[in-house]
Amino acid sequence: MILDPPPQEAAPRAILRGRLGIARAAWVALVLSTLGVCIGGTLALYERLKTICAGEKCTQWRLSPEGADALQAAGVSPAS
Repeated sequence: MILDPPPQEAAPRAILRGRLGIARAAWVALVLSTLGVCIGGTLALYERLKTICAGEKCTQWRLSPEGADALQAAGVSPAS
């Protein structure tokens, strides 16, 4: 003879499953948004690094004309 679990135990398990599902969905959303920010930031930084600074005042993370000359002397193209 198979005994069914008492009805009062079924409700907490259902609530726990619902909360775990919400927690998992929130975790997946957090991971995907973090990956999106990291990938987007990397692509933006790559664009800044491959563009040669044309002005006198080059900001940080910009390729200076001297740096581009050094890359070309080493046989590396800044645009590749």
